[in-house]
Amino acid sequence: MQSKVDPKGQGSFTLDVLEKVVQERGKDKETLQDLVDALKVFDSDHDGKITVRDFKHAMMTMGERMGETEIDEIVGDSELVSNDYIAIEDFAKMIMNRI
Repeated sequence: MQSKVDPKGQGSFTLDVLEKVVQERGKDKETLQDLVDALKVFDSDHDGKITVRDFKHAMMTMGERMGETEIDEIVGDSELVSNDYIAIEDFAKMIMNRI
């Protein structure tokens, strides 16, 4: 899934691309795990979390850039962000629920 979400290996993606890939695969445990694995590219210290600052920077400066409104929508979700971190699994579940 990582190659479909980030085909150029730039360490970035758009929410639309991510949702499209998940839609094509369908909602199941395997798709969720593949999505988590694809998002781990942002987890530099391998703790299952991405800092909000790093997430915003990556999404606004690399590859197909996400707009600030789209990023704020993700980051503004109080259930998704805790202590300035985004839990990768929670983010993946949010994507699964959006489709």
